Amino acid sequence: MENKINCGKYPLIYPLPIALIGAKVDGKANVAPIGNCGIVSVEPAVVYISISKQSYTAKGIINEGEFSINFAPCTMIKEVDRAGLVSGRDVDKSTFFHYFYNEGNIAPMIEECAVNILCKVISTTEIYNQYMFVADIDKTLVSEKYCTNGYADTKKINPIIYAMDNQYWSLGERLGTGFDIGKELL
Repeated sequence: MENKINCGKYPLIYPLPIALIGAKVDGKANVAPIGNCGIVSVEPAVVYISISKQSYTAKGIINEGEFSINFAPCTMIKEVDRAGLVSGRDVDKSTFFHYFYNEGNIAPMIEECAVNILCKVISTTEIYNQYMFVADIDKTLVSEKYCTNGYADTKKINPIIYAMDNQYWSLGERLGTGFDIGKELL
């Protein structure tokens, strides 16, 4: 057997998508970049995010019951990182991006981002120092320039990903089609 190194209780899950979570806090748009988000179910469309209880953005999600998940292309890495360097308590993040809203005018979405997902909270769970919000997806929007044949194109989007070594990464090359490439081993 190959020698394995014990890294302890370390959540070495790859990759972590970097999402900008948008919420209205005290009447203004606010965003927080996080890596703790994922899919709970495809049908029905349900996602989760986990965010620090101390986060200013969490306050807005609790008060409004809605948030947005925004995925930026790698070309926006500096802007995304800046959003995580300061708190909305101290700096007005409503000036960091251009925001637009759904009909309800609650959860700000970021125009510059390739993908915008509007979410409505269905449950909130406190886990240690985090809030985990589980939410129904109200709608998903993809900027046309990031689509091919009317569908989101991962290569064009080139989302920012994060690794637990505190490094940002971009995606590599496509390896194959899911539930197909392994057929030759059957």
